[in-house]
Amino acid sequence: MQIINNHNGIWLINYTPNKIGQIQIDIFLGEKLLNNNPFKINIFDINQIHISNLTDGFVDQLVKFNIDTSKVGIGQLEIIVQDGQISCDAISRGLSQFDVIFLPHKCGLYKIEIRYNGLTIPGNSYKKTKLNLKKKNFFFFI
Repeated sequence: MQIINNHNGIWLINYTPNKIGQIQIDIFLGEKLLNNNPFKINIFDINQIHISNLTDGFVDQLVKFNIDTSKVGIGQLEIIVQDGQISCDAISRGLSQFDVIFLPHKCGLYKIEIRYNGLTIPGNSYKKTKLNLKKKNFFFFI
């Protein structure tokens, strides 16, 4: 833990947790416990999100893939397809695992952005998968 006095009445506390889950922090000024203690903080690791079963698909047929957040920690999962222009559903399979489905209506490049607690998953926009459409192909990336 690192504590920095900014000399303007504000102190900065840096702490790097070593596990996911909820932690509690008590803050003392001298020997006096400050009000509103303990502070409860949920620790999560978005690098533990796993995406699987992203396969070929067809226009006007559901595209389905899986997201596993069971080792990430407490948080909110968001999936955005084509900047929100295409509706998408994340159906819980329990134990923080989800089936994600969306319906593409035309051939083209489809962008899927996946966020957890408002943070975009690292490397998310670099994975590309080819989806087949009869004689034409379209691509999407996450």
